[in-house]
Amino acid sequence: MAGPGSLIAALHDLQVSTVNPADLPTGPTRAAHYLAAPAPDIVLFGPGVPPEAALAIAGELDSSSPEIEVVLVAQPSQQLLADALRNGVRDVVAPDAGNELIGSTVNRVAAAVGLRRTRLAGPSGDSPSEDGDIITVMAAKGGVGKTTVATNLAVELAREAPNEVVLVDLDLVAGDVDVVLGLKPTASVATVATPGAILDPTVIKLSLSSHRSGLLVLAAPDDLVEADTVDCELVLEMFDLLRRSFRHIVVDTAPGAGAPLAAAVEAADDLLAIASPEVAGLRSLRRNLEGLSMLGLDRARRHLVVNRSENRAGLDNQTIENTVELRVSHTVPDSKEIAAAANQGVPFVDAYPRNDAVRAFKELAADFGARQVSNAQPSGRATTTLVKGRAA
Repeated sequence: MAGPGSLIAALHDLQVSTVNPADLPTGPTRAAHYLAAPAPDIVLFGPGVPPEAALAIAGELDSSSPEIEVVLVAQPSQQLLADALRNGVRDVVAPDAGNELIGSTVNRVAAAVGLRRTRLAGPSGDSPSEDGDIITVMAAKGGVGKTTVATNLAVELAREAPNEVVLVDLDLVAGDVDVVLGLKPTASVATVATPGAILDPTVIKLSLSSHRSGLLVLAAPDDLVEADTVDCELVLEMFDLLRRSFRHIVVDTAPGAGAPLAAAVEAADDLLAIASPEVAGLRSLRRNLEGLSMLGLDRARRHLVVNRSENRAGLDNQTIENTVELRVSHTVPDSKEIAAAANQGVPFVDAYPRNDAVRAFKELAADFGARQVSNAQPSGRATTTLVKGRAA
């Protein structure tokens, strides 16, 4: 890893002061008081600081100054992550992750700090939310391109915010997000949302698969037996933990209705209803949306995305909107290359960047990315104390 100077450069959005561990008072309690005295928003224990010492100080900070967030640069292990969680550490980043990823992690924590400060200052107009947003993608029937929209939207969002976007495959029985993205996950929704499983931020993060685009994926279960163990109440808790740690959570759901869809809609900030321009499918979608409203699941902002929009068969936007009783917000043209990209395990937006449909996905992502940023501007610059130690 590069030296501490380059790590400081990666924290360009923050006000950073540095402390040499040798200058800290002896003992974790006194060291914690020393670090808390200038009232920083974040204490970052950089590479070269012994993890045991950092965790002891973090535990004292958690008790005496819980408003200070702690980030630790150390080689993660199950034991270290469990100890970090007990001592109030917000995040653990491996030293070999690189300065850019370490910086983006701390900057994400800083954004949450700024948003919390804004909320505590009291309401003023539309209060921004400290948490990330959940975008649930649904369809009344299969074959209308729901997973295509979900995966390509998520990849495009991750391009602007790498390692801050999670795609959850909640099509528990037939989900194939991992196949479409060419991933081989070792964990799934069942890993964290099954009775008896450990449901906490650390376990969730360890269950995510990384895609080269910077997208993180929580895959669907491997088989029907695993799928049947998923508890939708725990799914709601999982969403709550995810939104506290990431900027965007995109949820791909199973076609039709069911308890997993209800959980995903209940948690959602935005609901993308996907349809192709066919009267029967549009009517089914309207009935599904009406059913969600009857259940009281109508808090999320609803958006109608018409896929394969050029194959209208005489249906114009007005007819589509009258049938679904929802305004068309986005349209995506059809492309034969979409299936080819899926078969290769490559996101369509990466495989065919000049395709007209790719432009539609980019516009969709830009709209949701801009909405989240406009609702989540931190007030002021967060202050960070970097206990930098020796470069690893």
